[in-house]
Amino acid sequence: MDKCQHGITRAACAICLGGSGRRATSARAATGVKTNFGRLLNEEWGVGARHALYHRDGTWFMPLERFPGAYFDPNGYVLFATEDEYLRSPYLVIGVRVSVRGGIESMPTYVRVRGTSSAAPSAAEDH
Repeated sequence: MDKCQHGITRAACAICLGGSGRRATSARAATGVKTNFGRLLNEEWGVGARHALYHRDGTWFMPLERFPGAYFDPNGYVLFATEDEYLRSPYLVIGVRVSVRGGIESMPTYVRVRGTSSAAPSAAEDH
């Protein structure tokens, strides 16, 4: 299948589609649009989270409500097996929104699925 610059099947890439079914014309076009991209990455990478949320910088999210839960950025994810593990994480500031100090990639449990180069092939098939 044809992959986009994000390493996702082009027809399913919520960033490229901008959540509207049309290809986004800029990175700004996807801002503020509910994309369900976390769910798509959860499925494509075989993470197995019951609740999967995405942020392009990996720095803020809505709170997780079901576990195991995962936060995703373009290159990887952090999986929380239980609510207790999530609530006790020193990397999260949980309120109405969840702030992640240094982004999820700074967390020791971060799983890198693909490199930062947009030209690199997706590692999803190996994961």
